[in-house]
Amino acid sequence: MLDIGFFFLILCVILCFFNTGYWCFLLSRVGRSPSTSSVDKGIIHSTGLLICNKNGHDLLDSQVSKENFPHDLDEIIIVDDFSDPPLSISDQGVYPNLRVLRNDRDIPGKKAALIHGIQHASAEHLLLTDIDCYPREKWANILFDHLQDHDVVIGYSPYLKRPGFLNAWIRFETFITAIQYFGFALSGKAYMGVGRNLAIKRSAFEPITLSDLHAETASGDDDFLVQYAQNVGVCILQDGFVDSIPNDTFSGYYNQKKRHYSASKQYPTSIKILLGLLSVSHFLFWLSLLIIGVLGMAKVLIFCLITRLVLWVVVCRKAANLLEVKDLIWLFPLFDLILALYYLVFGLSLIFKSSKQW
Repeated sequence: MLDIGFFFLILCVILCFFNTGYWCFLLSRVGRSPSTSSVDKGIIHSTGLLICNKNGHDLLDSQVSKENFPHDLDEIIIVDDFSDPPLSISDQGVYPNLRVLRNDRDIPGKKAALIHGIQHASAEHLLLTDIDCYPREKWANILFDHLQDHDVVIGYSPYLKRPGFLNAWIRFETFITAIQYFGFALSGKAYMGVGRNLAIKRSAFEPITLSDLHAETASGDDDFLVQYAQNVGVCILQDGFVDSIPNDTFSGYYNQKKRHYSASKQYPTSIKILLGLLSVSHFLFWLSLLIIGVLGMAKVLIFCLITRLVLWVVVCRKAANLLEVKDLIWLFPLFDLILALYYLVFGLSLIFKSSKQW
């Protein structure tokens, strides 16, 4: 009969190398991406910016007054998704080409508003972001440059650095999520993006319908846009990032992530399997490590921890620097453990009803 201690010893070692190797593969794909680039593919014509808005009146007025939107675009479209009261702009400032569209289908989430904006845009090359985000100065030029060769370009949207543990965790989790969707996209398996930083060619999405974006799930509009596209590119240039304001409460963060995770129910089976292998092996590694620790196998525990830590730090450094979380590297061992619990919590949350709100 197989000794229970020996079983968990072998299991822990296998999971250590499998899961660490899996992460190292994704991290290395992202780490090899360039962090700087010169925009030299020529001028792109027919450009626009598309933002879906629900009750973001003050934020929109602030963005316009501070001239935070890119200049020299052919059009800026704000789709008002049944705001209360309806959105109106009293002063367009330096954006005479800004116009407000009224969404004509009131369903949970912003998918109907997004499709409405795409179908009523006149520009061929569209940037997508949110009303509470802050694109960097060269954002538009860099994403349009990448868009010349693709139907969709996935960008990165880091959260602003703030004091406190929650902010550090949010920035780390955003980094880890990006490693997954960038790593898989660079391996020909694009499955998601973030709506705060996307660029699309309108003509590639003219036939798109609500069923293509899985209207039964409120979230995931950005993910299903990426999955709908035939030719997906990535942009991991720091000048092309879009900064976002992080949640400042645990409850707000939890609700946001639960909403995002609900979209994964509609992912292709192959992507579910790949992501499942990553998260399940991550959780089981730490569980088996705990068990062998309880069984008194200190040498194996130390070997697995040191092996994982060394590989993580060595491979992680370049990607962490590229995605601007280098200051968090010293917290990675702790966050690696917390990530196992994170996968457990949000994995269980998938059995509950999808969120039906913006």
